[in-house]
Amino acid sequence: MTKGLLSVIVAVYNVKSYLAECINSICNQTYSDMEIILIDDGSNDGSGDICDSYARKDSRIRVIHQENKGLSGARNAGLDIMHGEYITIVDSDDYVLPNAFSEAISVIEKYNLDSCGFGAFRSGTGGDGTGNISLSLEEEHDARLRDCFTKEKTVNWGNVFKSSLWKDIRYPVDHVHEDSAIAHYIIDRIQRCGSIDKKYYYYRKNPTGICQSSAMKPQTRYDYILACKDRLNYAIYKNICIAQARSILIKSILSYLTSYYGNDLAMDEYYKKATNLLREQRKLLYDSSLLNTKYKLYLLCFDRIDFVHRFGAKISLWSKKIRDAK
Repeated sequence: MTKGLLSVIVAVYNVKSYLAECINSICNQTYSDMEIILIDDGSNDGSGDICDSYARKDSRIRVIHQENKGLSGARNAGLDIMHGEYITIVDSDDYVLPNAFSEAISVIEKYNLDSCGFGAFRSGTGGDGTGNISLSLEEEHDARLRDCFTKEKTVNWGNVFKSSLWKDIRYPVDHVHEDSAIAHYIIDRIQRCGSIDKKYYYYRKNPTGICQSSAMKPQTRYDYILACKDRLNYAIYKNICIAQARSILIKSILSYLTSYYGNDLAMDEYYKKATNLLREQRKLLYDSSLLNTKYKLYLLCFDRIDFVHRFGAKISLWSKKIRDAK
């Protein structure tokens, strides 16, 4: 492992329109001691060729071409070959302002931190903020972990980590909500972290991206059930916030059922697994304060008067389509 080296992992799949802007923003960082790992995950729009053209111009860039394995499989490929002391993940349709990595690593080294984050923006030129540094140290570790279990905290873009945090941690392949699936492991390992009050990361709301295009798909929401179930198991293992983590799992199942009913799907194995899990979990201790009125109603009606949830799901799906059309 090379001292000071930053591994930048970028999963690439059919983002030809945005890819050059993303790669340029990384190459032009004021922190230059980097390896930039571009994983072409079976793109068919020429994105792989763009990766190769940048690699020919910049020796810091390494390109992996692989069959499509999804975002998790692509990121895992980068994690498997990285050499840096530090790691950051950038989505290929986003970009990062020039000082982001240098300032984050400077804060990590100054305060001996495990990670440092910075803000994101979706409009304007970015760079807003005071630049003030906030620290959360060892004594706040348990509070951060509780937030993970009760407030669905995750780890994603806009962070630089010590790569040791990621040892033996990999994203679940073939699932979305990959960040939620591994967040509790990473957060538990972080003892000292910081945050810079500056908006350095441009997070693009890409209508063809995974999050936007699959938000109401039952399979997407089922993947989130799996992430929440794993998080509950970890809460049980740590003996912390078990009732709260169970409430988040119950909420994720009810959200899945909203999508399932709203799309008028026929009963399948995922529906059976989800409903059986709900029957099991609602018998155990959970924190009802984490469920809003709608979810409390749906839970009360489950296996009794399901038409209430089915009707509500139709309204929810119709409302979302109206919002998306504006």
